Amino acid sequence: MAKGFGQCVNLNCAVILLPVLRRLLRGAAEKYDRNNVFPFKKAVEFHKIIGLAVFCSVFGHLFFHYLNFAFKSEISVLSFGNAAYITGGILTLAMALIFSGAHYTVRRANYEIFWSTHHFYTVFYLALLAHAPHFWQWLLIPVFLFIQEKKSRAATRGQRKIFVESAEFIPPVLNINFSPEKFEEFDFRGGQYLYMLVPAISEREWHPFSMSSAYGDLEASGYVSLHIRVQEPGSWTYRLKEYFRLIAGQGGDKPQDPFLANTLHHYDAAGNKKPGLHSGPDGKPLLLIDGPYSSPTQVYSSYRDIILVGSGIGLTPSASILRSVLRHKWKKGYYPETIRFCWILRANEIDSFHWFIELLADLSERVASDRLSGAIDDSHYLELNIYVTGTDNSDLDVSTKSPRSKDAASGREKTGSTSISNREIHIDPNILRKKLLNPEIDSKDQPEVQIAETAAPNRMEDIWIWRGRPNWDTVFNSTQESIINRRKARGDHIALVQDESEVGVCFCGHPVIGKDLKKRCAKFTKTNDQMIKFTLNAEVF
Repeated sequence: MAKGFGQCVNLNCAVILLPVLRRLLRGAAEKYDRNNVFPFKKAVEFHKIIGLAVFCSVFGHLFFHYLNFAFKSEISVLSFGNAAYITGGILTLAMALIFSGAHYTVRRANYEIFWSTHHFYTVFYLALLAHAPHFWQWLLIPVFLFIQEKKSRAATRGQRKIFVESAEFIPPVLNINFSPEKFEEFDFRGGQYLYMLVPAISEREWHPFSMSSAYGDLEASGYVSLHIRVQEPGSWTYRLKEYFRLIAGQGGDKPQDPFLANTLHHYDAAGNKKPGLHSGPDGKPLLLIDGPYSSPTQVYSSYRDIILVGSGIGLTPSASILRSVLRHKWKKGYYPETIRFCWILRANEIDSFHWFIELLADLSERVASDRLSGAIDDSHYLELNIYVTGTDNSDLDVSTKSPRSKDAASGREKTGSTSISNREIHIDPNILRKKLLNPEIDSKDQPEVQIAETAAPNRMEDIWIWRGRPNWDTVFNSTQESIINRRKARGDHIALVQDESEVGVCFCGHPVIGKDLKKRCAKFTKTNDQMIKFTLNAEVF
């Protein structure tokens, strides 16, 4: 048994290197997988699964060897020698450090711990090579590809010249807008992420961040946006915020005082003043960028219907996707045609996400204007649901709420797409914020409120505000029913509607919500008889 688990260790420790070959996987996805047939964009998730297999294999190998030692110690020492127990202990300790630092709570609270402990993989592999004489045969090809990946990154990482256009801090979110010197060198899509290094803070630490900008924004606005949640004092993000406070030349009586640096500039070779700053007071670049890289949520454009879910600072991929679709893709006739967006927000964090509140107001206003002008037609459906928790009566249990009836779904689809008269369309973010601070309607009443013919007090165009957590059965059922009703309206046979056979559920946020969404995807895929599959695409780092 110990030998069998040992072979499993060899296999899994060789395979686990493949998902971290980000550049190789990105190239393969762009060249060979334009239709998202292969799960290249779920490499991190696969890496975690293999990591768990490594843990179980090492534990099994260790357990049975110690059983051998307990009952036949002399034979075990003669067979394997003392060195095997020493190297085995070293690699087990290294694995324990790696796994401890990789847990979600550690990674979220202090990314530096995750980054530092994960680099004990060098100790782990050296100990494993010494422990298992034949492991090099398993490792040969993966480690060759891994070294090539490392060399490629070292040669090109941070080579692009980056200019920071502005930096704004409104607790606890730091917004950085940057632009590459050559736009064509930074080709990105909605939902992708990048790695950022700030030499003034650390010469070695690369931190991943999702971009909140949309595909097309770089050409339109001239910059790419990042929204970064600042962690506790002493953390990397806190030092980043304080560094840009220094760049802005704005002190503060308290560390949480907001600041804005929007006049950053440089001079070109001809002495002309240009927007954006490249170097800091120490002469080092303000930012170095590596990426962008693919993520699971990036596949949203391959679905006709999507359920988009965001919570916490995991909202940034949602912002990017909404911007991409509502500002650009819908006008060009690209998928997805229908979007049901769900944002779970705590009441005490409303002001932290002022930027996103303003974005939702702007996007809903744009969609309403586009409908009025005929730029988009009735086939495009948008529903922006905001669920505010942490208010009075927000903890109502709505998980047992029955799915809506087919008639209700039909009526909801009819009233969900706003009918716009000839009037000026304007959504005031301040009024939206006021509604968020005091949501009037419980989320358990969502089906009845959305099918009502009268104007709902919690609605502003395509934006719906609810008190309490979402009832996922309602959201999934309404999506399923709308597809069925669309098929009936066109008279299409189920077997002929290939582009309606799968709904993309794109999520970035807390793992607890991700697990709930995974259960709902399995439940509604299994129980419906309309050949509609719900596929979860969850973003993790």
